[in-house]
Amino acid sequence: MGFSYWSEDKTVLRYYDSDTGTEIVAEVFVDDIKWGTNNVDFCKEVIGKLAKKFKITYEGEVTAYLGMRYRRSVDKNGHVTLKVDQTAYIQKLIERFELEDTTKYPTKVTPLPAMAAAKDLEAKMGVITQSDRDWMTRHSSMPRIIGSLIHAMVHTRPDIAFAVSLLSRTMADPQPYHYKACKYLLCYLRDTQDKCLIYRQAEMIRSAPHFLEALVDSSFADCEDTARSTSGFVVTFGGAPIEWESKRQGLVTLSTMESEYVAASKCVCSIRYLRKLFYNFFKIPMTRDPVVCWEDNAACIAISHAPPGVHRSRSKHIAVKYHNVREACEAKEVVLSQIWTEHQIADIFTKSLQAIPFTRFRNVLLGEVSLNDMMQQHVKPEPAPKTMDIHFVGYEPNYWHSWPSRSVPIQSCSLVANLMGMKPYHLTGYETGYDSESSISGYHVNDRVNINSPIAVGVC
Repeated sequence: MGFSYWSEDKTVLRYYDSDTGTEIVAEVFVDDIKWGTNNVDFCKEVIGKLAKKFKITYEGEVTAYLGMRYRRSVDKNGHVTLKVDQTAYIQKLIERFELEDTTKYPTKVTPLPAMAAAKDLEAKMGVITQSDRDWMTRHSSMPRIIGSLIHAMVHTRPDIAFAVSLLSRTMADPQPYHYKACKYLLCYLRDTQDKCLIYRQAEMIRSAPHFLEALVDSSFADCEDTARSTSGFVVTFGGAPIEWESKRQGLVTLSTMESEYVAASKCVCSIRYLRKLFYNFFKIPMTRDPVVCWEDNAACIAISHAPPGVHRSRSKHIAVKYHNVREACEAKEVVLSQIWTEHQIADIFTKSLQAIPFTRFRNVLLGEVSLNDMMQQHVKPEPAPKTMDIHFVGYEPNYWHSWPSRSVPIQSCSLVANLMGMKPYHLTGYETGYDSESSISGYHVNDRVNINSPIAVGVC
């Protein structure tokens, strides 16, 4: 029939007619097939041919697939917006785990309470009440709870990835507070069940030909039991997420630089896979420029772009397999660029955040707001000028006269001194009655300086 399958994944097939421009993409999952085409009539002909050999039910435009709901709309400019959610599935979860009552189980705005490290979870969950124990008795299968959450996380809810990753580590020996944390997470899903992934054609057109972009981050030694770090990354296509992960690393790293480097290695593998899929198989007119991977650790970026041998003392112990980051940067497949931590969306995969940053990152992660728009709305502040305490002392032959201390920018010292009729000295050293060429840090606000001419004295 003219279809070709992708060598990396034989469940993905493509038909393309160069003469007519007709294209069909098919994804096979067991006995379900999802079609995408720019020629619906021809696609129906293909399905008709298959129906002669196999029993097929054609359901028209996709509205539901593997528990996901698809909603398609067209704006006034003709651009398509596709929204994918699991509202019905989450409603079934809430009913199964008996959490419909919002008065008994209050609203949650984050998947887990904000905490600095995983070890704080028990304290954040608070006292285990009899109601908590009763719920735990009725729903004692932790694998069943975690499996239900994973199905939502991997398809449409990347915002719960860290919480699911953290709680999945407890399945072997769950404690009462782990069950309470699961209940907390399920209540969050109940209260945000309408959240969905949003794919905007207009945003994809705007990002062309640089369709792919990635963000990667890592914690450092946040697992108390193993001293391992948590990696997190997301790869977007036209501003919408297509692959994400939050996972505890498989080794103990010695620094934040190393943990970020290990996380970047996993992200680079995904970028390479997706580049092959979109460019080599789907023939999407993408740029061959490096894919931008946003990273907030300057040392990690320096290691990835440095030639072998540079920074050797800091990287010589790192396993060879993680140096695919450096290789990808050298081959111009990927470029690691620095991003402000307050703009680092991947932070949502490595720790449990406060409500305000979590909501800001979630809105970008789900495609509600673009990364660029978020950056413009949440602007990085300019660093404040360095200040130091200034004590002005003027000498007259018969008595001391001093002005009050004040805090002013260092670069303003000369101006202030001139306004007060004083002669400014260099702030790195000056002559005094006590020492010669003394440093500023050796003096305090109320120290007096015995010299023959007025000066401006800076005291740290």
